[in-house]
Amino acid sequence: MKLTVQRTLLVFVLVGMAMGLARVSAQEAPRLPAASSIPQASPIEVPPSNELSALLAEVRALRTELNQFATTSIRVQLFMGRLQLQEQRIRTLSQQIVDTRAELTKVSQELDRAQADLDEFARGEHPIQRQQHDVDHDKIVAMTGIEIRKAVEQRQKRIQELRTQEANLSGDLSIEQTRWSDFNTRLDELDSTLPRR
Repeated sequence: MKLTVQRTLLVFVLVGMAMGLARVSAQEAPRLPAASSIPQASPIEVPPSNELSALLAEVRALRTELNQFATTSIRVQLFMGRLQLQEQRIRTLSQQIVDTRAELTKVSQELDRAQADLDEFARGEHPIQRQQHDVDHDKIVAMTGIEIRKAVEQRQKRIQELRTQEANLSGDLSIEQTRWSDFNTRLDELDSTLPRR
């Protein structure tokens, strides 16, 4: 019996404590403003469908134009690189032609002198032919004649080689200049497709 009374008292105490806590919590809780006092967000204005379509079309057109511009710019850069290579080849070939012609002039002058010596030798007027007091005069004259003829032949051969080389270089230069002109024309055509500001 005593246990039943104690349990009843304990239940009343716990219930009272719970009610007291609930009352305190309700008093301390912040009061929320009324729904009517909360500011309302302004509604998002959606443009009409025709304006939206026009805007999308303009964006697509800009994207297409940017893609075309990027592609053309890359091609222009490639052609610029090729054009520079062609210019370098043209400069190299031009210098080779200048060097070949300079050597050709030099060898031609040497040939003229060697030919003059040979003509003089053929007339018997070469200085070596007049030195008859030498013991081996005839042998020296014969060797001198061989050397003069050899010098003439060597220079004639070298002149022929240089003329062939000059012709080949001139032909290569003409081809490279044609290629350069073609690259330059195509570059101008690509440049004309770029938008102007």
